[in-house]
Amino acid sequence: LRLKLYENIFQPDGHGGFLPRLPEQVPISYLPKIKKEAQKSKKGSDGFFYDTAGEKGKLVFRFFGLRNPDVSREVTLFPDFIGDAFLISFPNGQTMLVDTGMPYAYSEIFDSLKKLNVRNIDFLMVTHSHVDHIGNAEKILSDFSVSELWLPDLDMVLSDEEEKMEKDVLLTAKQKGVHLRKVGRGDRIFVGEGELFSEILILNPNRGDKDLTDPNGVSIACKVTFQNGSALLGGDISEREEKQ
Repeated sequence: LRLKLYENIFQPDGHGGFLPRLPEQVPISYLPKIKKEAQKSKKGSDGFFYDTAGEKGKLVFRFFGLRNPDVSREVTLFPDFIGDAFLISFPNGQTMLVDTGMPYAYSEIFDSLKKLNVRNIDFLMVTHSHVDHIGNAEKILSDFSVSELWLPDLDMVLSDEEEKMEKDVLLTAKQKGVHLRKVGRGDRIFVGEGELFSEILILNPNRGDKDLTDPNGVSIACKVTFQNGSALLGGDISEREEKQ
């Protein structure tokens, strides 16, 4: 797991995955192991983030902690966020981008993907259509070669802006010939084969759910497994979905 901004610490969830720590658990002065590894690499934290040496045949997660450039990092860790995105590099060489941040964060995502020499994105997963997750999906579809677009197989309540964004994303995907995959609980997607085999198990949304009072409950949540390791990606699911 490589974090671009190492202040955003993740902790084991007790089930083989990772969850972000709460703000009060992450003092601004805390120097986690990931920073020490970056220093040992003699490339600095950004150099460490972009270093892909030795990753062939491994499952690698890169977390883009997108920040508002107008807010000082010294103020607090979380309110200055403008969304986030994960780049997953699978052992067989395929890639998945999970969420895309707010629209004005696009230059950071675009530049980071270019530095990582990412030209093709096999799977673009938009966990749900809130603006801090879908904000740059249409631009990603336009600027990169995307094979599949994943959306939750359950409708959610959207603002007029978000509804327009979702329509634009679907239109661009159709124009670019991108395959649309609507996912729901129980779906299993296999990536690679043999020693390079990975599995994505969709845990949310529940296609039969009738209680949609919380729009975040529609979020795609999934478990990504490779060999004996796994990671949980939860979108913005709430306690209700976690218990399910």
